[in-house]
Amino acid sequence: MADGKVSEQSKTWLERLISIFDRSESFFRVTAFVVVSIFVLVGCLIFVDVILRYVFNAPLKGVSEVTGLALVLAVFLTIGYAQQEKAHVSIDLLVRNLSPKGKVVLNNILYCLAIGAIVLMAWRSLAFTLYCKDANLTISLLNIAAFPLTALIPLGSIMLVFLLVRDLLSNIAEGVKLRLGSRLWMLSFGILILIIAGMIFWVQSSPLAVNRPIFGIIGLVGTILFFLTGMPISFVLLLSSLLLLTSINGINAAFTMIGNLPYRIVNTDVWAVIALFILMGYIVSAAGLGRDLYYSAYKWLGRLPGGLAQATIGAASAFAGAVGDVISSTVTFGAIALPEMKKYKYNDTLSTGAVCAGATLGPMIPPSITFIVYGLLTTQSIGVLFIAGVVPGLLLSGAFISYIYIACRRNPSLGPRGPSTAFMEKLTSLKLTWPIVALFVLVIGGMYAGIFTPNEGGGIGLAGALIIGLGMRRFSRQNLTKAILEAGKLIGMLFLLVITSLLFGYFMAGSNVQSIFRELLAVGNVPPLASLIAICVIYIILGSLMDPIAIMMITIPIFYPIILTLGYDPIWFGVIVVLLMNLACITPPFGVILFALRGVTGISISTIFRGVIPFIAVTLVVLALIIAFPQIAISLPNLLR
Repeated sequence: MADGKVSEQSKTWLERLISIFDRSESFFRVTAFVVVSIFVLVGCLIFVDVILRYVFNAPLKGVSEVTGLALVLAVFLTIGYAQQEKAHVSIDLLVRNLSPKGKVVLNNILYCLAIGAIVLMAWRSLAFTLYCKDANLTISLLNIAAFPLTALIPLGSIMLVFLLVRDLLSNIAEGVKLRLGSRLWMLSFGILILIIAGMIFWVQSSPLAVNRPIFGIIGLVGTILFFLTGMPISFVLLLSSLLLLTSINGINAAFTMIGNLPYRIVNTDVWAVIALFILMGYIVSAAGLGRDLYYSAYKWLGRLPGGLAQATIGAASAFAGAVGDVISSTVTFGAIALPEMKKYKYNDTLSTGAVCAGATLGPMIPPSITFIVYGLLTTQSIGVLFIAGVVPGLLLSGAFISYIYIACRRNPSLGPRGPSTAFMEKLTSLKLTWPIVALFVLVIGGMYAGIFTPNEGGGIGLAGALIIGLGMRRFSRQNLTKAILEAGKLIGMLFLLVITSLLFGYFMAGSNVQSIFRELLAVGNVPPLASLIAICVIYIILGSLMDPIAIMMITIPIFYPIILTLGYDPIWFGVIVVLLMNLACITPPFGVILFALRGVTGISISTIFRGVIPFIAVTLVVLALIIAFPQIAISLPNLLR
């Protein structure tokens, strides 16, 4: 009786405390909206700068610096909002199979470790801020003090900690509700104390006198296993980077790197192009241009066997010309195409598979965020990579459409024919496609005409999408606000992942782990093709477990030098990597598109899994063709050169 009374009192106390934290939700939402809106204005500033430079030869000064400032503002003041919306990517393979009480025990440990890792980043970035203030460091062309900007990093980190504490309290409240029992409470916090004690001993020890490549492999494997606990990948990478960098560089060097690297990565217009293209994609989606594309494709292809599914692929191919990420395409066509296919009694496996497969075309057909990340990591031309993706992207699109046609001819119940459409009506529907065509020509054409750089292309595309949407009167306050917030959520999640992945990359480089892979894949009598296939298999395995961007950030520094040693074209390899990342997006059990579609539609994940299996097979066939015939990827870039 007494225990039950204490439990109820604890529950009431926790609920009151959590309610205080919950009142802050609107603050995080408003903050994210404001800072991302500022970044939208910076995209428009880039647009104005390009016009003034190209037409009047009177460029604005300091635009790249302003872009870096706005990116720091947008990234570090949205990482908390991403946590509030549960957007930070995690792998819950182990947590999924635990009992409710087991989940509470594990999550107590993980939340405390995550809080500790972010507090360390806040502490060290605050130290970096104080250094910038004492040294009177300024931002060059703008001639303003740097420390107010660097102060955004500890501020954003503390905001993230605030929400992690709220989530920890919610988890404790769940334990109270489940009547966890004193033994399990002691177990969870006892294990936590042992882990923290072990970490303190680890970081205070001298750098390990072990074979660095071997230690690098151990660190890599251990980090990947750590992913499986369900802690968000970016938090795992931050914690692993701290421990592992300490072991090879010492605690002072590791702490210094954790303090200043986030600012050095984000305060640049080089990485800003990713955020600009993300915003462009969500603005295009808010303007309803995906709906127009589907309507036109529906008119042309709807009468064929599986025509509505084919129309989904066709519309997604065109949509990819303006959107470089998979999530916005999944959400758009999940909301537009699936209800239409349901209306004509399409099999759920085919319809969901078509939507998922169509979304993978976004990273392949330019502009593409995945190509941008590859280009930044390898210093390859982003413009050339964009063009290299066109033919493989169209080939993949054609292969998907061909599969749907053949499957529905053999089994009409999968995808019945839609209504027939008069030829003039088909022609009339093409006028709906001009905004996407205009954006594609504007962004890609402008890059290749030398009017602006790929870094500026994101701002041009963002401003162009805004102008088109406003001109067509497609925006409402609600859909524009939603687009900005969705973009902010993705920006916060993605850039925290980029920062922590690059931190982990410093460990990988310092341990020289690529030397082991080079010996395994590129030495002896192993043919280069066998080495390439082995790399592809590694990517496919990792793709079934991890987020594609995280995979690239960790593996490209390892595999890229090996590919150069083997004599392969780096542009061609970039196309292969992006195609493999597309495959990762739809590969069970983790594929990010699969869970995004489940969230939009509520269709069971098992149905979606079954639906994507044939499209995975088609993607592997296209991959084999690109490996066998490299000209598929490199002929168009060579022609344009």
